[in-house]
Amino acid sequence: TDSYIQDKLIKEGEKKFPEIIFLPTLRITCSEEHEGFAGSVWISTTTMTAVIKDICESIKPYAKQIIFITAHGGNIKVLNDFISQNRDEYKKIQLNYLEPCTTEVEKEMEDLIAGPLDDHAGNTEISIMLAIDENLVLEPTLDYPKNKIEDPFKTNRPPFMRTTDAWARRSRAH
Repeated sequence: TDSYIQDKLIKEGEKKFPEIIFLPTLRITCSEEHEGFAGSVWISTTTMTAVIKDICESIKPYAKQIIFITAHGGNIKVLNDFISQNRDEYKKIQLNYLEPCTTEVEKEMEDLIAGPLDDHAGNTEISIMLAIDENLVLEPTLDYPKNKIEDPFKTNRPPFMRTTDAWARRSRAH
């Protein structure tokens, strides 16, 4: 969903600012915190920083400003750290991070969904995806059980995914 949301941000940005060049969404980024969830694919902070650096180096000769935006919270610290640690190296280029979800936006979203924002696969994300493309969403029924896992990333292995190693071994066998 994060990639769909990011793509939508880029598409809308291109409409409003046709003079700006938008690079495509990076589909695999920092998501180590999701390691315990089957199907999660991520790159390390070190790799993500190197990718960002390579991208900046490739456009450095002609860029006046580079603005980073992300729809995945796992990337925010990497982007902010990269900007603060590389400002001197890119003196002629203005490096910025654009926060897509400000306090005002969060308040509007809470008003729209008539309740508090929640995490992955919750009402907030379902609502955003419905606004992007309702064909991508299978809306849960009102009685759909949604269990809350307290601090699921404490061990990096949510309790219901502790069989990931067995699943991975079985997948490699096929």
